[in-house]
Amino acid sequence: MDAVEVEIAPAEAGERLDKVLAARELGFSRATLQRWMEDGRVTAGGKALNVKDKARVGMLVRIEPAPPPPSDALPEAIPLD
Repeated sequence: MDAVEVEIAPAEAGERLDKVLAARELGFSRATLQRWMEDGRVTAGGKALNVKDKARVGMLVRIEPAPPPPSDALPEAIPLD
């Protein structure tokens, strides 16, 4: 999945970033965003953001989703008619 960039609006200023980003309906849960923040995948100005950081007006937040876990699914031979 490609990185997502979000600009913080005036109405969002002062709120916790994880809450603001989860409310944006980007398809990421708040828990997932918190985990990515702990992993350094959520940044602003090249600096990793902390879960407790507050949103600032005009802040450009970059979210780099983690790659999906590897699949151990194997093909199965199924007879077809």
